[in-house]
Amino acid sequence: MKIRVVLASIVLGLLAQVQVSAQVVDCVCDSEYSVGDRVVLTGESGLGDLPVGSLGTVVCGSNAFGGNLILVDWDGYDSGHDGNGYCTCGESAGSGTSNFYVDCGVIQMFTLIECACDSEYSVGDRVTLLVDDPDDANGLPAGTAGTVLCGTSAFGDLYVSWDGWSKGHNNNFNCECQDGVDDSDNSHWIVECDQIRAGAPRTLYSEGIYGLVSIAQPFDTLILQSGQYAVNGDGSAVVVDVSDITLRVEDWRGYGTGDIAILDATGSSDRVLLVTSNASFENLVFRGGVDPGNGGAGARIEGSATFTNCQFIYNSGTGAHIYEGDPTFNGCDFKYNNATAISNGGGIASEYGDFTMNECEVSHNAATNGGGIYANLCYHSLNTVVIKGNSALEDGAGIYQVGGAGSYNNVSIRKNGANRHAGGVLLEVGASPSFTDCIVSQNTARFGGGFACYTFNMPTFTGGEISDNVASGQGGGVFCSLSTFTIEDSSVCGNAPDHIWGAWYDLGGNDFSDACGDDGDSGFCRADTNEDYNVDVLDLLYVIAVWGTDNRAGDINGDGWVDVMDLLDVIGGWG
Repeated sequence: MKIRVVLASIVLGLLAQVQVSAQVVDCVCDSEYSVGDRVVLTGESGLGDLPVGSLGTVVCGSNAFGGNLILVDWDGYDSGHDGNGYCTCGESAGSGTSNFYVDCGVIQMFTLIECACDSEYSVGDRVTLLVDDPDDANGLPAGTAGTVLCGTSAFGDLYVSWDGWSKGHNNNFNCECQDGVDDSDNSHWIVECDQIRAGAPRTLYSEGIYGLVSIAQPFDTLILQSGQYAVNGDGSAVVVDVSDITLRVEDWRGYGTGDIAILDATGSSDRVLLVTSNASFENLVFRGGVDPGNGGAGARIEGSATFTNCQFIYNSGTGAHIYEGDPTFNGCDFKYNNATAISNGGGIASEYGDFTMNECEVSHNAATNGGGIYANLCYHSLNTVVIKGNSALEDGAGIYQVGGAGSYNNVSIRKNGANRHAGGVLLEVGASPSFTDCIVSQNTARFGGGFACYTFNMPTFTGGEISDNVASGQGGGVFCSLSTFTIEDSSVCGNAPDHIWGAWYDLGGNDFSDACGDDGDSGFCRADTNEDYNVDVLDLLYVIAVWGTDNRAGDINGDGWVDVMDLLDVIGGWG
């Protein structure tokens, strides 16, 4: 008998629970919802911290104020209330602070779309577009957020209402599963499943670099707290392989640390960064990395990345190595990288990858070839760039270009020194770059103080200056072998022992002189090797770095050799 009573109590309890869970909220929303139904927010709630796409559970309805309001317990929301005693149908009240009333017109049943995309999405889900103008949409760019309406296999996969876009339609008659929303804002468009990702673009904040990049999704903005971060503690680089993300530095904690973050790999055995996508980086310093053997100590770039206001400094290997990528550098510095024992290209090296530099500086780097820049079979565009004080154990202290084209505009190539060929620029094997409004000055080498061209090169030099370059052999300004140097509207002066050796075309408007009018005075003290208007420890370290060579920038007293006399000149000019 007792067992029967217990069983009956259990059954009655279960029935009561079922009855409660199925209790219709019949005083609002045309009795469409029941207590416990899962709903999604599809319109503006009036709450700034409750975004479209939020999920919740129906609690009750209220017509206490003559409205059509429904109380929902919102997932992850904690700025609400318990219903405040205004429930008139359904539950008598909610609990906690996760509840809030919304109008019936801004919610929908959270309903799975089973006819498309392997049932991955539901009505009201927020998504991000990954491609530009899907299916010939007009002005609908990648990165736009939208809300899923319904599914179809007739003309695509999903109908989506796209935020801030009104060049679509309002047609949902092709929906095969779920009805979508009957909007009238022309924001609807069909997309295929692989053209979107789940979730709207996010802005994520963190004080840890590895955790931040590990959770990134396309079109997210990652905000790293400014400061200094040790990387490669486990011997692995920071890897960014997610497309269309932005990694930016801000002092969002208010620590007073400015808007720069240093990613420091000093003491590790790996590079700082490996990027294989078209990510964007802002206000980062890549320092202390080591080339692990396949190029790039500060960064190895295999995608269309963009770097803005970044620094690649003090790396044991190339500052930034590009392999079949096509990055852009805006306002970046490449300084004090040393690849002499590892690879070609001290500041930048590019193998089969194009690159663009705008308002950048490449200075005081060293390599076997291409102390500043090494470009192998690629196209590169340099605009308002300074290349100075770089050194090469062999050839091309400023730039070493193998084949390919290139555009140099308003580029200053000064005080670079090579032990063999081309203190300023070395071109070989069919290179055909153009130099416009450029200055090539005070560079030194055995052959070709300013330029050295070997084997079928056809460079053009227009509207610039080739001055005060020195070769211990031939071609103080330009040395050409099996190549032709074309020059127009330029000043050629003060080069020793000669201006041009080899074949060249004079297109007119050129001014040749044995001495430059200003004696090559750049306005900087000779001891200020990095030309930052201050003679300090950086200049001292540079002289030590090029000790025992004929590096022009380190040869402060101009006697053709960097030694203790130059060190004393730096100390004498201190301050």
